[in-house]
Amino acid sequence: MANFDPRPHVAPCACELCQEWARAVVSTKAERKPDRMPQLTEKPDMPLADFMTRIIAVACKATGLTEEQLRARAADIGSDIPEIRPERVSRDAVLNRGVPEIHVKSVYDKDPVDCQALDAIRAFVGDQRTVLVLSGGVGIRKTGSACWALTQKAGRFCTASEALRLAGSKLPDDIDLWRRVRNAHFLVLDDLGGEYPDDKGWGVSVFNGLLDHRYSNGLKTIITTNLKADRFKQDYGERVADRIRETGEFLPLKDLSSVRKKAS
Repeated sequence: MANFDPRPHVAPCACELCQEWARAVVSTKAERKPDRMPQLTEKPDMPLADFMTRIIAVACKATGLTEEQLRARAADIGSDIPEIRPERVSRDAVLNRGVPEIHVKSVYDKDPVDCQALDAIRAFVGDQRTVLVLSGGVGIRKTGSACWALTQKAGRFCTASEALRLAGSKLPDDIDLWRRVRNAHFLVLDDLGGEYPDDKGWGVSVFNGLLDHRYSNGLKTIITTNLKADRFKQDYGERVADRIRETGEFLPLKDLSSVRKKAS
């Protein structure tokens, strides 16, 4: 109480002067109460990399230094702030995303082979486009490169034939899986054009609906196909072609027969 004027009367006096004095004391204490700092000692409910980023952000705010300046200070005293790297997703998690074992071996168990398809996928993962179609023949690593994206981002792998089966199934497990395919943050739709031909147009309707749904929700889709641009447009219609032009790219890949020979 030494920092405040003395109470007008001896407690428990409740006159107007004493009440005003009490209100002034409470108000002054509230103004002086420090802001609550984040409880960084609590167990984080977020990925470790995000938690460490938060710690550095709080340190920068508290000290007024940039991250680079903090690292320089740490180096001066003989220690260092560790580089923050995302934790690698587990192999089982990649398999649970539907990625076939053969592709897990080629893009998870070892470094993926550099090729045009992989360069395109790496760029697509980090930009704002929502659809990428990789077009080309066998042996140019379309599917393997597309599967690499699912080692970096959560999502689903699904062949075009399996998508048609799921869309027409009434089984509860298939209905649930089709919902997850439709709503996956990242979808690899493999071998579009290789599904069973459909004279009634039901398959085209399914793929139009799938791409419309994903387009409307800003979900990223990678499509692999053996079809060239003209045939792709002919088979799946102008609406699908418009979606691709508006929000993504149809990329014809170079037919390099040496890609697999180089990797072997």
